[in-house]
Amino acid sequence: MSSRNKILQNIARAQYPEVTKPEIYKHGYSEQDVLTGFLDACRRNGTEIISVSDREEATKAYKRTVFQHESANDQLTALLVESTLGVAENGSVWLPEEALPDRVAPFACEHLCVLLFLENLVPPMHHAYQRFLDHASGNPAGVVSGFGVFIAGPSKTADIEQTLVTGAQGSKKHTLFLITSM
Repeated sequence: MSSRNKILQNIARAQYPEVTKPEIYKHGYSEQDVLTGFLDACRRNGTEIISVSDREEATKAYKRTVFQHESANDQLTALLVESTLGVAENGSVWLPEEALPDRVAPFACEHLCVLLFLENLVPPMHHAYQRFLDHASGNPAGVVSGFGVFIAGPSKTADIEQTLVTGAQGSKKHTLFLITSM
């Protein structure tokens, strides 16, 4: 018998005990806890939050916020995109490819502004990924799972001297327009 066949025979005879998969931790968040957790995480990661009642008010607030403080009004200076998902656990927002003028846009602009409807908040990242799985299985409440990126606040990095630099690999400023109603 060749050594190859011996190895394959040993593999076939090996019986490993069945291991049950661990259950995903389910947060017991109330709707208000999700909002509070999301707002706290956003503040910690450097996101400015502006609460608005609808998309029209968000557009007006965007123009006031960005164009009064920015020197130019092209997409490299400021970009307004709509997120389809926000995660309370870490204050991140999902930016799908369909919402972006280009894949590099959220990283190339200096001021990233994001629209997010309140009902699109989920507690932990596990629930966010469940939305992707729901879409893949045909559930219309799911989130499109093509290219996209989770972004949590402006870009930050620190060197060995612990000097914090904002905007080195992405936007310097991140503003979230939280839309509280349709």
